Amino acid sequence: MTNTLPFMTALQRSNFKHIYGDVIWYGVLHGTAIAFLNVYAARLGATPFQIAFITSAPAVVNLLLSLPIARWLEQRQLHGTVYRSALYHRLPYFLMATLPLWLAASAQPLALTIITLIMAVPGTAFVIGFNAQYAQVVAPEWRLIISGRRVAMVAASITVSALFAGQLLDHIPFPLNYQIVFVLGGIGGLVTTYHVASLRVPQPAALHPEQKTGAGLLEGGTAVGMLRALNPMRSGTGLRFLLRSSGRPLLRWDLLRSSYGRLMLAYLVFYIAQLMPVALFPILFVNDLLFTDGTISIATTLFHGAMVLSSLQIGRLTHRFGFRTVLLASALIYGAHPLLGALAIGARTIWLGALIGGIGWGLGGSALHTHLMDSAAEADRPAYMALHNLVLNLGILIGVLLGPLLAQVASVRVGLAASGLLMFASGAMLWQFSAATHPGHAAQQPTVAD
Repeated sequence: MTNTLPFMTALQRSNFKHIYGDVIWYGVLHGTAIAFLNVYAARLGATPFQIAFITSAPAVVNLLLSLPIARWLEQRQLHGTVYRSALYHRLPYFLMATLPLWLAASAQPLALTIITLIMAVPGTAFVIGFNAQYAQVVAPEWRLIISGRRVAMVAASITVSALFAGQLLDHIPFPLNYQIVFVLGGIGGLVTTYHVASLRVPQPAALHPEQKTGAGLLEGGTAVGMLRALNPMRSGTGLRFLLRSSGRPLLRWDLLRSSYGRLMLAYLVFYIAQLMPVALFPILFVNDLLFTDGTISIATTLFHGAMVLSSLQIGRLTHRFGFRTVLLASALIYGAHPLLGALAIGARTIWLGALIGGIGWGLGGSALHTHLMDSAAEADRPAYMALHNLVLNLGILIGVLLGPLLAQVASVRVGLAASGLLMFASGAMLWQFSAATHPGHAAQQPTVAD
């Protein structure tokens, strides 16, 4: 039986238009500048460690500043702070486009690291604030259908953008081709900022109780949230709860001695394994397999497309096979991605690995988020989410540095193989430390009232 949504108000219609516009143009940003940033660094001759620093710089900022930024946001008007943070976070993509004009190729990886480090400060504020603002703008009864539409829109946008960027990169000389890609990404970022700035929060009297507190289903576990989580500067799972601390200490170390602490250990191993290949794949593509950017763009498209489609099946699969089985299967499937990369001798193997990896992350990201929400006590959820945020960023830091270390000691392919094996181990840990219960029935898809 389906539920009928209430009549859409004029304010909701306007806000939903901008909610959709935000994610469409975020897809342009993701499919161009974000998707090819590490590849550009590899073509400049960057080492795995240099690419790792570009990737991990935002995680350092998030690890050190997410809690102070959350406290700072609590004292300010949310809407203006959110869109200004978005603007300051996206403008530097235009600066990246100018680097070849005034810096030698050998100096640009360091410049990219510094730029991403600076971007991460407003980026962290944006992610925390936008998740809270989304809860206020989208009423609980609308969230399933709005998030579902955003999933389809971002998938289409990234697919078109990545394929277009790959062809552009193949047909225009280096480095002008990458300058154009960064400009396109910057334009996409500016348009998303316009849509975020155009959102209007309903008057407090009109807000549902869940909207006032920021509770309820948001996008941390949807495909949209996972796409943003793939970029450490946009990882927002659970960060909205940092605005609900009411002055209480957010980090509770006693949680480490509980079953939740053991679960966080499994999450840490998963995140380390997931991030280990981030700096290794660009080196493999550019220096070993000698791929064109068009070939790389196909792998990017296959990964994200498979991720979005598989994430939409999580409710049905969990209902049929059980929650722990889905967690274990997702880790095993995802682990095959870097293992195939370690064995690859051509594009087809990489494309197959990208397809399999997208399926694994589509299932794993949704299942991990759902289990995270179900494992956190509602009365003290900010403390649980703060500990998870710490684990997430530690996993990013350790993973992006451990991969290049193995590449330096042994080889890039050894680092990829180790990542796959560690992902298998994380699956066993998730099976062991997760409750053998179903997290809840899948919500039904509502329909729109005309």
